[in-house]
Amino acid sequence: MVTLNQLAKNLDAELRGDGSVDITGVASLEKAGAGQIAPAAAERFRERAMATQAAALLVPPALADVSSDTPRLIHPHPLVALNRIVEHLGMTEARPAPGIHPTAVVDESAELSSDCYVGPYVVIEAGVRVGKRCVLQARGFLGHGVVMGDDCLLQPGVVLHPKVELKNRVYVGANSVIGGDGFGWTLSPTGMQHLHHIGRVIVEDDVRIHAACTIDRARFDVTRIGARSGLDNQVHVGHNSAIGTDCYVAAQAGFGGRSAIGDRSMIGGQAGFALGGGVGIDSQVGAQSGVIKLFGDKADLWGSPARDRRTNFKMWAAMRRLLRE
Repeated sequence: MVTLNQLAKNLDAELRGDGSVDITGVASLEKAGAGQIAPAAAERFRERAMATQAAALLVPPALADVSSDTPRLIHPHPLVALNRIVEHLGMTEARPAPGIHPTAVVDESAELSSDCYVGPYVVIEAGVRVGKRCVLQARGFLGHGVVMGDDCLLQPGVVLHPKVELKNRVYVGANSVIGGDGFGWTLSPTGMQHLHHIGRVIVEDDVRIHAACTIDRARFDVTRIGARSGLDNQVHVGHNSAIGTDCYVAAQAGFGGRSAIGDRSMIGGQAGFALGGGVGIDSQVGAQSGVIKLFGDKADLWGSPARDRRTNFKMWAAMRRLLRE
């Protein structure tokens, strides 16, 4: 339990209203009640904020006047502040105590920091290096020579094949597979033959990879996921692809080999990138778009095959006019 006065001080937020109110939890505007603080992060939440039964509100400066009755914390980044409140109240998943479960299989040559947690039935092969405060949950697999930095968390069933390197504070969701063979083939005298992929995968600092993602190692060189990027559930990244920094990819998107996504780009769900396709920095790709070539910076694409969003809308409008005629 913590008071609004204490939260305001910890968050460097402005307090309006009764600062002695005790906060015991966080909830939505619709569900919040006694002891709970609710976020109203944008103007579109104004009406719901005025009707809420929450004990307090967390709002940006533009909504500072949303209520005269409900105490308010005013912060320029309310959702960032909400994260800190959740952590302060101990509402996140508890970190297990350091130690190695007796069912885990750890090669004697592996180097693990003493403050790591290794869960049931985890397998760690020779030459693995694991940094400080890492958590490896049940039934994970770390192949020969895998390197992990500090404060990484692998959920149950994660597979890291050989030649994978995770930098610091990387989160990998359940049943994701990183560093598997790429999907490359060539015609031989006896039919199609799979090509060996002998490259690596590097996942940089503060990346979040959610459940059931697959990231293939490069044929040569590196498949790379840039710092602070996020992959939603069931995203596939093909061999030699490069996802830039601060990129966010929605569920079920797929990147063929040698795809390239520039920094600060947003990729919609189920978007597909052909071999060598991609976009430059500060780009957006709509859901279910099919990107079959390499576009430049600040691309705004939609459709299949993907074109400039405005061009595609004009084409659809023209088709509708033709149908009416």
